[in-house]
Amino acid sequence: GLYGLYEKVKEMPTHEARRALKRNEIMKMDLERSGYEAELEAQILKDVARLKDFQLSR
Repeated sequence: GLYGLYEKVKEMPTHEARRALKRNEIMKMDLERSGYEAELEAQILKDVARLKDFQLSR
């Protein structure tokens, strides 16, 4: 789910490092990330539903 997606994209550059890349490199990474999102979509949606209903106990 969400953690699985994080594990797959955590090494991808963000912010300044991403802006320093060439446009075609950014597009390649975006396509790769999009593929991971599609692959994990069902579990991500389950995780989001669980988080939506999550309440901290006091």
